[in-house]
Amino acid sequence: MSRLESIRDRAEVALAAVVSLLFGASFGWNCGIDNQVVYMLGSLRLVHPDILARDWFATSTTHYHPTFKYLAAGLLALNEKGWAVGIAQTLVIGAGTAALYFLLRAIVERRHALPGFLLLVAFATLTRTRGACAIFAFDYILQPSSLGTAAFFISVPFFVRGRWLASGIALAASGLFHANYLILFFGAYALAHLALGARDPKELWHRASRQLLPPLAVLALFAPMILATAGAKDARLAQEIYTTIRSPHHFIIDGRERDFLGFIAWHLLGLGAAVPLTRNRKGSAARLVTLIFALLLVIWTGVGLSALAGLRPVTQLFPWRITPHVELLLTALACAAAARVILEPSTGRRYDTTAMALIVGGLGALALHGSVQESARVPALATAVVAAAALSRLIYESAQRFAPEPGLARARALWQRGGALVGLAGALAVLLAFLVPRLGDVGRSSNVLSGLRADEQSLFTWMQASTPVDAIFLTPPDNERMRYHGRRPIVVDWKSNPIVPGEVLEWVRRLEDVIGRKLRSHRDLEGYSSLDEARVQALRQRYGVDYVVVRRGQEKELRKYKTAYSNGAFTVLDVRE
Repeated sequence: MSRLESIRDRAEVALAAVVSLLFGASFGWNCGIDNQVVYMLGSLRLVHPDILARDWFATSTTHYHPTFKYLAAGLLALNEKGWAVGIAQTLVIGAGTAALYFLLRAIVERRHALPGFLLLVAFATLTRTRGACAIFAFDYILQPSSLGTAAFFISVPFFVRGRWLASGIALAASGLFHANYLILFFGAYALAHLALGARDPKELWHRASRQLLPPLAVLALFAPMILATAGAKDARLAQEIYTTIRSPHHFIIDGRERDFLGFIAWHLLGLGAAVPLTRNRKGSAARLVTLIFALLLVIWTGVGLSALAGLRPVTQLFPWRITPHVELLLTALACAAAARVILEPSTGRRYDTTAMALIVGGLGALALHGSVQESARVPALATAVVAAAALSRLIYESAQRFAPEPGLARARALWQRGGALVGLAGALAVLLAFLVPRLGDVGRSSNVLSGLRADEQSLFTWMQASTPVDAIFLTPPDNERMRYHGRRPIVVDWKSNPIVPGEVLEWVRRLEDVIGRKLRSHRDLEGYSSLDEARVQALRQRYGVDYVVVRRGQEKELRKYKTAYSNGAFTVLDVRE
């Protein structure tokens, strides 16, 4: 590589890194909300060992993301307001996204990789990496799945380049943060190695062992928890509660089949676009397609066994959890192929009727999905990219047929020198058109910048300043932030559910005691609004409640108790005798 080419290469890597970080920043900077109030609770206790000593969930349940607990504790120790957590979120998403750039460099020429990557990030900006059944690859908070996703994407370029050990170590890191990913990705990589085959069984063993032994070691670490969850006497009942009451939006596919239409559309687009890239059966693109097929086999087998056969263990395994990851890989294939045809139109000749039918079918399925979702932006962008590739090929074919040879030769030389720059500028313009508005919304969507709601923050400040550290609070179970931000033990809430069967049943019992009715769905949490003095007394005797938090106005049914604090949204009653 010449000095000029080396400088150009570094500039391209730098641009991909900046774009990746900006994409990560577009998700915002948040701390102490949503799943974090569960996953970071142990982290908070490591930083403040004196709090939540009497909290049932914090002290008596199995926390299933131990690696994340220690990482998040370090981030909170650096900055408790959440800046370190927010910046880590940007870096993690940036690292995972940058890995996709290096994946494209592995399957197409370098000058095609960066424009293809910019198009890929444009699609990801539109979709927010979300998939069917309320699942995602990256989200607006730092959580274990974010780290697992980034590590998985880092493992893929190593796999397609044949660097098995490096890929295996990255895969182990993915599993270290997310046990569900560990099982699903481990199975897919094992299938991919079998599909790649080998002339000699020893060669297959050498290759697969380097890939699979690191994640297998991590799997051994999680085995006791997995076995405790699956083998307990109440496992079947706990699975039923978890999948049909606590999280039906994730686990019940019936009625949500159309959510998978966009995923299927990218099957057609990605695999259709990849046809010319995979002619070398031992090349990087062929390895990527092999891995994608293995991942799809895991997903669709799981969907079939869950939705059609009703196998509860498969449902709990949640195989469709990785659909957004595979969709991004399929999108990467499609974008790389489109950039290749636009910048090197002669490669368009390699698309046969079958490949074109897949691509057209994919556009049709994507358009149908867009109409169902009432959003035309993704299908419009996909259609524009395919149209640009088709136009480039049409111009090339017309020039080959009708242009005089001297002029054609000059045009080829000119496009060879400047085409990559034109393609890069066009792809960057498309990306910025979608990414810049997202970045403009970061201030409003980041609680590290904007803080919590004023009424909640004032309540949490009072809880910390004016009540004993071991005081137990009864709180509205649909408000998930009371324990984490108030830093006081609570009886139970909806968000903080355990996964070990016996603990799941205790969680249900506590919720039913608090809401005063049978728990069948999230809607039953409204039973808390009918809280009366008799129920408060029973809860006080059973759980040692010291304070009761109700929404403003509901304290009228609890006149017996003294108001300890009140603001425009909440009233706190002192129920101590």
